[in-house]
Amino acid sequence: MNIKLYLAGVVSSMLAVSSWAGITYTAVSTSGPVKGGKTEKTLVTSQADGLNARIEFTETRDKSMAGNYLVTKDGGQTLYLVNTKDKNYMKWDMDAMMQMAGQMMKMMKFSDPKSEALLEEAGEPVAGYPTRHYRFRTVYKMEMNMGFIKSANVVTNEEDLWTTTKITDLGMGAWLKKQQHKTGNSQIDALIKQQMEKTKGMPLKMVTLSTSTDGRGKSQVTKSTMEVTSIKEGAVPASAFKIPDDYEELKMEIPAEEGEEGGSSKSAAPAIPFDKIFGGK
Repeated sequence: MNIKLYLAGVVSSMLAVSSWAGITYTAVSTSGPVKGGKTEKTLVTSQADGLNARIEFTETRDKSMAGNYLVTKDGGQTLYLVNTKDKNYMKWDMDAMMQMAGQMMKMMKFSDPKSEALLEEAGEPVAGYPTRHYRFRTVYKMEMNMGFIKSANVVTNEEDLWTTTKITDLGMGAWLKKQQHKTGNSQIDALIKQQMEKTKGMPLKMVTLSTSTDGRGKSQVTKSTMEVTSIKEGAVPASAFKIPDDYEELKMEIPAEEGEEGGSSKSAAPAIPFDKIFGGK
């Protein structure tokens, strides 16, 4: 055997594999009541390569979001929302959005949280990839006291996840998060996170049934789903993860709490109010 030709073949094979790094996938999310009411649908097409990811909104309830995309270069730790119509972008500040949700949470009282793992087994293939199926249940009491509105409900969330270990591009986790639903209560969310950390791999499918039962025994059930419907492995150009140089940077502005002045915007970049991010007037 000609050792030089053999080594040349090995190197060529390695280069061929590396040139096809990257993944493009499509995911569909839905949310709505199990009985009656309208189900909302979101369709995204995403490209990922290592820690890089681009998530384009191809179909959403908010028509103004269509064609816009999220981009990250650190596996979703930092996300930017890019508005292709107005040619601007802003940091997708989840901490700031949770801060706003926290203001609402002050009118609610959570108690008796419990979270448990119910199931782990071999799962059905999703988008052609083998999966592991997990099921978790979280239960807590939620009381609201807001003026004339008073309520006390027991909330039960049962969540199924189908994950795969065959995909290693961490950028996919920018959209395909294991803990997609948060209550805004740190104690409960920490319990859910603790359970989710027991799962292995990337979630390709998630189904959550949320049941809220009042003191009279009347229940409302909502269902949320997320499923990756197609995955294609192949090279993704670096330009997919780049924000155009001529786009203007904006700063998300979160409403200040009562007694405080101004919002969360402290940079020189122009601010856009939180309620206008999704096409508010």
